[in-house]
Amino acid sequence: MFESIRQHVAACKTIDPGQEKALYKNYHFTVFNARFHSDSILLALLDFPSAFSNGIFAPSLIKNNKTMKKHIIILAAAITPLAFISCKKEKIETQQSESATNEIAFKPIIKPVVKLDSSLVGLYEFDGNLKEKSGQLGDAIATIFGADNYTDDRKGNQYSAIKFNGRYGLDIFKVPLAANMSASVWAKYDFSAGVSTNYFVWAGGGSPAFAQEFDSYSGVINVNGTTGVQDWPVDDQWHHLVATYDGNRLKFYVDGNYIGTSININLWLPYPNGANIDYQLGYMGPQGGKNFSSVWHGTLDDLRLYTRVLSSADIKALYQL
Repeated sequence: MFESIRQHVAACKTIDPGQEKALYKNYHFTVFNARFHSDSILLALLDFPSAFSNGIFAPSLIKNNKTMKKHIIILAAAITPLAFISCKKEKIETQQSESATNEIAFKPIIKPVVKLDSSLVGLYEFDGNLKEKSGQLGDAIATIFGADNYTDDRKGNQYSAIKFNGRYGLDIFKVPLAANMSASVWAKYDFSAGVSTNYFVWAGGGSPAFAQEFDSYSGVINVNGTTGVQDWPVDDQWHHLVATYDGNRLKFYVDGNYIGTSININLWLPYPNGANIDYQLGYMGPQGGKNFSSVWHGTLDDLRLYTRVLSSADIKALYQL
């Protein structure tokens, strides 16, 4: 008897109310035979009109089994509301769960727009040459003609990164100046050469640059005196460096991670039309490589210069290239 109620409750989870009456009738004909079965009586009580019309409560049977009928009616009256209430509750809970799942499944995922070519004014990949690849600037020029030296890049590609040994540097001329600027580069210092404070990507003023102090890198800016943001000590392996400047805040990132901010208000703004600046790589000092004030031992790759502030999404995308 209880098994039949349990089966009914289980079945009602997956059928609509219009199918329930047919289900009851199917149970009646399946379990009924010439003898009184308690299961068939209880199922019949769930649908009285069908029970009488189908002969389950025939007068002769009811007359001989009055006591049994009373007991079963009382039991059915107590169990039936519980069965339907439980079924209704489970249907509601299932619908709510499905609604929540659908809401999560169809919730749009908004990804930040990344355009690494936007406002790119300088791209130097150093793949065995000093060519500028964006078409916006001139090629880099070695301070000693023919001294440029190439080695493996961060991915192991031969002759695809430029190596500085303290004998020469590179000049990049006439980089456009804007209120918003960014610089990005891959760097690997040469620990065996001994390290001190050296500016290895240097701009005279108004545009971000990079320096090294022992085993730490810094993003720097020179507008009202040079200030910068220093990272934690790093090893002598490849690291991705980004510095951005918006005319007020210099931000520094290492390997896609934000390091910190330095406030340095640019009193030179606004720049006149056509304002530009020169970059020095591997050294700092008078242009042309005479009387270096500092030299750097290490390797650079994929230098990028922008006339906009790169977003955190841009910086992570550059790191993953």
